Amino acid sequence: MFAEAHVAYPESAEFEPFLYSVRTGRMFHASIGMFVKRGHFACLDSTRKQAKVGVRRSLVFDDLALAAQIACSSSELAGHLKHYLPIET
Repeated sequence: MFAEAHVAYPESAEFEPFLYSVRTGRMFHASIGMFVKRGHFACLDSTRKQAKVGVRRSLVFDDLALAAQIACSSSELAGHLKHYLPIET
């Protein structure tokens, strides 16, 4: 239904009704993302057709990943950054 021509994470089914209402309203876009493992953030689903779903996002430059980090505790954030930085350097 919602996932058109891309593979959505199983967790995205929980947000499907919300994303569907956003898509049919056509007034704005929404994307859902999460840390799929330590230091690895990905977009689970999006109303944008050009969204890179399932692709690892930068924890430093990606707006969605930065927004998700705001909700992390300091210890969670440190763990994600510890695992992310060796990959990037």
